[in-house]
Amino acid sequence: MKRTLTALKKISKNSATSTTGGRVLIEPQSTKSLKLTVADLVVYASAIVAVNDCEGLPAVVDLDRLLKAVGIAGKNLWIETTEEGVHVKGSRRNVRVPLDGAPGEWPDASEIDDDIIIDMTEAEHAALVGWCRDAASTDPARSNTQGVYVQPGWIAATDTHRLHAHPFAGTVVDTLVPSIAIDTVAKVKGTARIGNRHLEIGDFDLRWRDDHSVRKFPDWEQLGYDDPVAGGSLDVSVLQGFCDDLIKLTGRGAAVLIKGNELTGFDSEKESVLTETLEQHGSDKFEWYGDASYLLDALEPDGPAVFEVKGENYPLQIKFESRHFALVMGKRQ
Repeated sequence: MKRTLTALKKISKNSATSTTGGRVLIEPQSTKSLKLTVADLVVYASAIVAVNDCEGLPAVVDLDRLLKAVGIAGKNLWIETTEEGVHVKGSRRNVRVPLDGAPGEWPDASEIDDDIIIDMTEAEHAALVGWCRDAASTDPARSNTQGVYVQPGWIAATDTHRLHAHPFAGTVVDTLVPSIAIDTVAKVKGTARIGNRHLEIGDFDLRWRDDHSVRKFPDWEQLGYDDPVAGGSLDVSVLQGFCDDLIKLTGRGAAVLIKGNELTGFDSEKESVLTETLEQHGSDKFEWYGDASYLLDALEPDGPAVFEVKGENYPLQIKFESRHFALVMGKRQ
């Protein structure tokens, strides 16, 4: 139940500005399970979760009020839905949550079904909810990048300032997995399976509506380049440590200049505050200046990497031996 409440709190937070007002549909399946579904502007998600007991009729209630009622009721929960509301009975108190809508108006999960849903590897699952998710846009106006795009061969995300792409063995999936769906199950353990509008992780079954004619993901594979002006195999672990120390020292707004094998860190006022020389030498022509936080996020994959630039104001291109791929836009010095 603790894991369920954590997931619902995330949904509640992400649904705060939605037209549904953060409502939840409670649909008793049996005396041993409870089906909770949340509708949002972008995502339609459903989760099957175990509780001690539940019975009654389908009911729509405010999600925040339901969470508060569960917290007040205590342990050994018994949830019963009636025409008057949802009764949450626990070891401490019995709480009634009033209804907030008609169940018949709720989206039907059966309308969002996949003909094909395939298994993800542990590494692909981790990339979806972690490294790739870190690069997804948080701007509500950019709905086409507010999630992680899964396509044949790749899992990718971008906020237009950086891009993270992870190899994907699947050949049939083509979907933008909304960030709200990913965040709901980010810490859930278990195997993952994915389809075109469908993600299963552990006991959770997430589904969403998606219209690629409206929500077209950028053609990110055209953003890279095969003719860099300069490049080098810089030490990833040293570069990670440098960025980490710089951010701890200066906070937000820190920037890094990589010039050959020389590293220089700058604070938000563009004052030089940290320097280091790398043992592995990049090309003398190699020069890139950009956001330290974005660079640190991009360097998460282990193993050797090749760093390449095409010219001034071009993104830094990072190709990992593991086939991970990242782009980080530069800044004007």
